[in-house]
Amino acid sequence: MNLYMTSGTKNFLLPLMEKFSNENIVLMQNSQNTLLVHETESKKSKFQQPKSYHIHDSTGDLHRSKFIAIQYIPLTDEGKPIFEFKFQQFSSNFTNTIGFRAARVLTPMKGHTYVIITAWDSESSYKNWESTNPIAKKIQEEQSSKKELLSDPAYTSFYYIQTTDK
Repeated sequence: MNLYMTSGTKNFLLPLMEKFSNENIVLMQNSQNTLLVHETESKKSKFQQPKSYHIHDSTGDLHRSKFIAIQYIPLTDEGKPIFEFKFQQFSSNFTNTIGFRAARVLTPMKGHTYVIITAWDSESSYKNWESTNPIAKKIQEEQSSKKELLSDPAYTSFYYIQTTDK
């Protein structure tokens, strides 16, 4: 399974989303950016200039979510196999987590920035998980202790799922 992302203005991306309404596409937005995320078995994206990923681990349905946290983790060549090994069963960490809806661990088809997407029923559910869950703390500690595996600093962006209602 593959995942493709493209960004632009909401006015630009909405017609694209409507054009491919039979596809598994989600529109998400924050104050700086709007993303279209397309999950598919196809090795070819519907987008002209996508960021392309292989889905390494997956659970849940992004469409059932309202709040999205996307972690971007740029890895060195040495860090890639370590990351892939440690995060091969990542989504199983969320069993019975209140407010959790979906997770994706993404391996880039080109480049070195891996991505972890977690999807939630609300921003407060995500913040509660982040502040109280030992797994969240372990992930943060792991990233800061493995700085030599990062080619650049890791960062997180937050989005809200947008509906196409007009």
